[in-house]
Amino acid sequence: MFDIKQVFSSSTLYTQAFEESLINILSYKTANTFILACANFIQHPEMLNYNSSQLKEAFNYIEKDFLECQNNNQVPDGSPDDIQVMNKIIEIGFNNLEPIQSKEIEYKNSYFLINYNQLRSFRPERMSTVKNIQLDTNFNASGFHFDKPFLKKETFSAGEINGRHISLLYNKFPFVKYHALLVIDKENHNKQYLTKEYLDYVFSLQNHFHNNLPELVIAYNSLGAGASVNHLHFQVFLETQALPISSNMYKHNGGEMDYPASCLFFSDQNSCWSFIKKLHANNTPYNLLFKNNKIYCLPRNMNHCDHSYLNLSTCGWSEMAGVFNLPNKDSFTAINSDKLTEVMQLLSSRSILQ
Repeated sequence: MFDIKQVFSSSTLYTQAFEESLINILSYKTANTFILACANFIQHPEMLNYNSSQLKEAFNYIEKDFLECQNNNQVPDGSPDDIQVMNKIIEIGFNNLEPIQSKEIEYKNSYFLINYNQLRSFRPERMSTVKNIQLDTNFNASGFHFDKPFLKKETFSAGEINGRHISLLYNKFPFVKYHALLVIDKENHNKQYLTKEYLDYVFSLQNHFHNNLPELVIAYNSLGAGASVNHLHFQVFLETQALPISSNMYKHNGGEMDYPASCLFFSDQNSCWSFIKKLHANNTPYNLLFKNNKIYCLPRNMNHCDHSYLNLSTCGWSEMAGVFNLPNKDSFTAINSDKLTEVMQLLSSRSILQ
């Protein structure tokens, strides 16, 4: 396993750790590891092309096992979620899994980024669809969390930074480049409810590695704003294409144009925390982006409804940052900027700003 300080020291070492460990995961030949590897390879077509034979070999092995279990009225090894996803892949067929499709949609003087990712549409929703949830919900040791023993093989880097233990796990259904889950002090079983202590730590972490790894972005979904697991975690990725929210056209970046969603921009963690306390007091969900030594904060309406083009309950920081991951080809083809701005306005909470 790669040392965490080394991984965060440069984009070259981050991508090396990510890619080499992903290839090693294929050797396990389980439903869980295959789904993870397949989803990450699809997100990185250049890696998929190079490792497709190994991926196909793992699929054939698992497909045979699943079909034998089915013929013998047995349950294959794996969690119910993994079995469900694997059965969908077997039904479609490995060779029929669709590549990611992406496009930009012009919005005034800026743009939105749109992705269609077939495999990601299979992901279990877990807590991301719970309505009227309390942000301060107790950790559930019997539910899914990141301290499960089987997740050790999905961890490609770990170690201590500034007195805290950090683990980097693959995002099982990624939607940006080199997408990972950052779990801090996982053995403490902290709930997905941000404290000033951890806000300060993540802000300093992003700042500390910014010079060597300027592409690094750290994101956070509260419960009710896209988080599917109630175990304190963040998402990290390398920004290979500028997020639409970063455009200098928008007022929060010094421009003149209104952003389609409520967005506050903080240059220090203390000011950000003052606002987050208000969100917590009102049980208002939110998304955060730690980027370029700044913090974007986007207050949200609670997981609440479906939309004809997007399932709003599964929208997190990515959609609020202007990068939409659509569930099917029809919506990918039909979507336009008016529909996207409508979605962002439905997602966004403005009452907290008044």
